[in-house]
Amino acid sequence: MSDPLVSIVTSAYNAEKTIVYAVESVLTQTYQNFEYIIIDHGSTDRTGELLEKLSRKDPRVKIIRILKNTGCIGKALNLGLQQANGMYITFLDADDWFNPDHLEKMVQPAEDMQSDIVICGFLIRDENHHLLKTFSPGDNLLTRKEDWNKYSEFFFTESLSFACFDFWWNKLYKLSFLRKHSISFPESKNVYGDSEFNHGCFKFFPNVVTIPSTSINYFQYRSSTTHTYYIGNYKDRIDYICRWKLFFKQHGYIPKFAITYLNRFLCTFHGIATTTASLDDTLRELQDWYENPIVYSHLSEINNIEFALNELELGVQLLAAKYCCTAKDLSYWISQYYNIILSKAHLDKQFNDIFEIVFKEDNPCMLGIQWIADDLTCF
Repeated sequence: MSDPLVSIVTSAYNAEKTIVYAVESVLTQTYQNFEYIIIDHGSTDRTGELLEKLSRKDPRVKIIRILKNTGCIGKALNLGLQQANGMYITFLDADDWFNPDHLEKMVQPAEDMQSDIVICGFLIRDENHHLLKTFSPGDNLLTRKEDWNKYSEFFFTESLSFACFDFWWNKLYKLSFLRKHSISFPESKNVYGDSEFNHGCFKFFPNVVTIPSTSINYFQYRSSTTHTYYIGNYKDRIDYICRWKLFFKQHGYIPKFAITYLNRFLCTFHGIATTTASLDDTLRELQDWYENPIVYSHLSEINNIEFALNELELGVQLLAAKYCCTAKDLSYWISQYYNIILSKAHLDKQFNDIFEIVFKEDNPCMLGIQWIADDLTCF
């Protein structure tokens, strides 16, 4: 029996520094039966010229041009999804690359297990290609709700395990499954678009295979939209939280693991601290975030107090260093956070502990903590 056709889709925008490496990693795959659809999403640099040269080298490469960038990668990926002819489809970012045996390792279990989705591990690399982190989801077959519940402990406790639900680039999808359920990428947002796409898949309870292979190299820019907070981001995060929590509830996943999984998206103090906005705008964002009733409700359920404390500690350090502000400047926002997170804990002791760490004697922001403990009485 011949190897099934695999469609690979890449959206490229002003990617002249990385696109050649990405494309070459596809053209040198040990698995040869593929079509490669690349959408030039309104590039204004040499990306289009480089893609033209690459397409002349290999007839499997098809270039689609969008004259003006729409500001949303989902539009480009949906165009590739519509044009795909393969039995399976996968996606590659314009600055990432496959190891030579990536497709081979993904297609084999898809065929053997008749899977709707195959999930692999990946390597996170910095701008100099240095390895930062490695994630492997292990070797599992998830075909029943019982399988998912059993595996959920790994999903919600292991570092980077959220990659099993998020990210489109470490998965091989059966194209007929996506089309049967009319699954497409959101065209109104860039942040969490991959999560929304995968939520559209997982809510139909597909047959899923996870494999331990780490055959994708994910290029993590410090300035990427998923790692840099921007004002208004909390609204996308709330939408993300509500969508996945409903999914957990509908399918009866173990509650404590669902809550643990949501922690990393709820405790965003340090994310807000990385925004490029002014101090006033940043503090206003914190107010919007922590005074939102949905956020308050979810924060009240957090079971990982240590994680919440670490997030706050990092956030305070970042804000203090960035704006040269003191602990007192941040008193209201920190008090709000602690009042919610630690409402059932020994609040004063936890507060003392965190500020002894953050505002220690050799820290220029050190002011003492008594005034903060006093402020808590008003919440």
